[in-house]
Amino acid sequence: MDLFFEPKYGKTLTVIFLTALIWGIGMLAFRNYSEKRSNIKRSDWSSSELSGDAKNFLDRAVSLSELKPYDEGVAPAVAYYRPPGYPLFLASVFIFAGYSLKVVIILQILIAALIAAIIADTGRILFDNKTGFFAGILSIFYIPLWNASSTFNSEILSLLYWTLSLNLMIRFVKTDCMNNAQILLSGLLAGMSAITRGQFLMLAPLSLLFIYFSGSKKKMIPALKWISFFLLPVLAWAAYAYLVSGLFVIVSTQGLFAVWWGWSPAVVLEQFYPVWNPEWSNINLPADQIGQLVPYKSAGWFLKEVYSFVTLYPKESFLIGLFKLMESWGLEFYNGQPVLNGIVRFLKINWNLILSVPAIILLYKNKDLKGFVKFLLVLCVAYTFVSVLTAALYRYRFATLDAFFLILASYTVLHYSRKFFRKKASPKL
Repeated sequence: MDLFFEPKYGKTLTVIFLTALIWGIGMLAFRNYSEKRSNIKRSDWSSSELSGDAKNFLDRAVSLSELKPYDEGVAPAVAYYRPPGYPLFLASVFIFAGYSLKVVIILQILIAALIAAIIADTGRILFDNKTGFFAGILSIFYIPLWNASSTFNSEILSLLYWTLSLNLMIRFVKTDCMNNAQILLSGLLAGMSAITRGQFLMLAPLSLLFIYFSGSKKKMIPALKWISFFLLPVLAWAAYAYLVSGLFVIVSTQGLFAVWWGWSPAVVLEQFYPVWNPEWSNINLPADQIGQLVPYKSAGWFLKEVYSFVTLYPKESFLIGLFKLMESWGLEFYNGQPVLNGIVRFLKINWNLILSVPAIILLYKNKDLKGFVKFLLVLCVAYTFVSVLTAALYRYRFATLDAFFLILASYTVLHYSRKFFRKKASPKL
């Protein structure tokens, strides 16, 4: 078996890639047309000024592209607040194509089309050609994929690394041969996903459970090589940060700040959770929380503040945790909007998850695929834990789980359509 895909299936993947690319370009053109008519920003194609995460990514990328220190013009702890994977990608674009946001968006649309082909190939490896093809079609029409590709953020790049890493991991498990190239490249790509989105530093190593749950015990020892290649990008970045800025950092300085933010009045105000305590009116939250806290507060300070908040406000903390749990799975029935609106939003976000549930139940009984299902369930629990611990944002789930929900949704649809048509075609006695 080839490293990436079987030659016989290559034409199908090419069709999916090209169809996705055409669709993505059409989506971008429609967004730009709609933006001009409504004056509502729908992509970063025409952005003249960026803010928030996007501005930080741009500033760091410009420093790298000009061969300047990563923390040029800003405190090191603030510069390293966000993971470096996306700025490294942007810097490589800027070096060859100049400071053009349009080139970045076009490349991201190409990446999104490639992701659709990877999802199709992963579905083929797990199940069969038809399931893979249908998963690819669902990916093409999956709106969040194109939302991510048209904005200046790291989700689409991390999704590429993550889906390709797991594609290679699944190949390693499903084939009889010991293909070291597959497992080593899988580890390297997982490491790239970790330095692109910090959540993968915790979540990506869980992919080794897929080998264990699948009963491939003889492959566990060579799979340990995966860890060394996973750590390569992580440790390389840590070495760079220490040598250039004198800062000891694993991926980013965001970690404990994100935990503090997730258990403070800040998360209530920014996420509009319906919980409040009058005492919080006296709490002074810095306008620039990152710039005014991250460089000057220790890890111990953030942890102490979280402990203090939870013990002082146990009822409010329980509600914050509950709302974050609900929000991480699209159950936003707490913000005062009509129930019907909440149901529509839930279905809009979770249709692929809903269609995945029958597949999970069916496949848990399948000895060949039970390992994949168990791994996916563990990944769901880990994602939920990280969301409740820090921040519950849908784009975090999109980058972690949605590709596999699309594959399982396609399995469900094809499984029951086959049963229906088989039953309809059976002769009456």
